[in-house]
Amino acid sequence: MIPRRTSSLHSRFTRPLPTLNVKQESRSPKTLTHAYMACFPHDVEICIGRSQPHCVHHSFVVQQDSSHTLYGIALRIWTRADEKRAETIRDLRKRIEPDFVDSRDATYWIPYCLSFLSRYPLYNLLGDYLRGMWTHWNERTSFFHAEEVSRLLSFPAPRLNDMIRIDMKDYALCYQFPSSPRDFQNFAMWPLFTCLSIPNIVGVIEAAVSPTGRIIFTSRYPSILTIAAETVRYCVRVYEWSGLYVPVVHARQVKYLVQEPGPYIIGITSACRSLFTQPADALVVDLDRNFVLASSPPTTLTVGQRTKMIQRLIQALNGEVSPTGVPHHLRSAFGGGKLIPAGQIIVMRGGVERI
Repeated sequence: MIPRRTSSLHSRFTRPLPTLNVKQESRSPKTLTHAYMACFPHDVEICIGRSQPHCVHHSFVVQQDSSHTLYGIALRIWTRADEKRAETIRDLRKRIEPDFVDSRDATYWIPYCLSFLSRYPLYNLLGDYLRGMWTHWNERTSFFHAEEVSRLLSFPAPRLNDMIRIDMKDYALCYQFPSSPRDFQNFAMWPLFTCLSIPNIVGVIEAAVSPTGRIIFTSRYPSILTIAAETVRYCVRVYEWSGLYVPVVHARQVKYLVQEPGPYIIGITSACRSLFTQPADALVVDLDRNFVLASSPPTTLTVGQRTKMIQRLIQALNGEVSPTGVPHHLRSAFGGGKLIPAGQIIVMRGGVERI
């Protein structure tokens, strides 16, 4: 049996439930559409410059209804546009940019995305595997799709207490699955504590346990949005939190989702901050600046309860974690040109693979 993360976390979703006579297979097109939007929350962006932009990766959640939740990992890769595509981009810029100056020396970079979807939140496992395989196959992407995806799909489904080992070129990645479904998680929660102070974290948790609490996470790094949302949802799991849950919102949906009645937990990139007006009772949590903005914050906890919770968290952390911003390993898929795995590395026979 594989633990089901959503067994007690029933959630609403943004589209109507399918009618009873709709076949199960009809989920696929909608699921893929939502996954595409989560992989590219700003649609497709084109970069201009001599050097290749940093590869980035982030996790996301796709919910169709309370019984159908998918967890995804996206790795965004930038490739140099060929001359035909570059000419198409120049023609488009001429039409939409009044001050456009054509430069034949400009290099255009086009993104494409590699993504895995799972019924379980295997963020670290799938993220490490996806990035690790890219370091080996980045010059032969056709082999990546044909061989490595088949290799991943051939793995037997992990069970409780299983040790999962992924052999790489010079090392192996290992993951220990839990013994209890209620304690199932495959991501680190400490990044939230490097983004927010303890009082701010307590304020966010207070909003999460509020009957109509609305929480809006913002950051310039999509990778921290899902981690923050999942951490808060995990902390309040004993309350069987139920609400709208979209950790990475697409730009075209921002304006409408923030006006949904609570409770909800959503994540929006900083580039989309100007697209919505904050509801009075919503918390806008800036993960980059350790800042929480709220006109009418919830008052679920008493002053004494709030103070007690803050003191207990401070004692538990013992000063070992302090707000320093979004961790560097979440800002780039390959920090310093290296793969920095989230899982445990064993059987090292050389340096970590470089790209």
